[in-house]
Amino acid sequence: MVNIKQIQINEIYNFKSYMVNSSVFNSKDWLKIYGDKILIFGIFNYNDEFIGSFFLYQQTKKGISIITNPPFSPSCGLFFINPSKNIASKYSFDKKVLNEIAVFINNQNALIKTFSLPTNFI
Repeated sequence: MVNIKQIQINEIYNFKSYMVNSSVFNSKDWLKIYGDKILIFGIFNYNDEFIGSFFLYQQTKKGISIITNPPFSPSCGLFFINPSKNIASKYSFDKKVLNEIAVFINNQNALIKTFSLPTNFI
């Protein structure tokens, strides 16, 4: 369905849809605050076209690895472009993408994994 892969901060503006659909919390200037602890992930369709992104913050506290929202960010900055035309297909596509993200995060090497979605996904 979709492919999720890590992208570097200097790559994000190569994707036109990133600039159009993201918020201030997705901006390069904001994300640079977190240095190498920020993990930026691109969401790509079957044709390897960029359709969305989200970010997470990795840290270690008392030897425990944690992946979460970055400090002072209200969510993981998730956005993606849904190509579906009708409502039922849109909901189905959203559900599939969110499921792929959940599986992807579950497979990350961290003991604690917690993040929040933007309000438009609730």
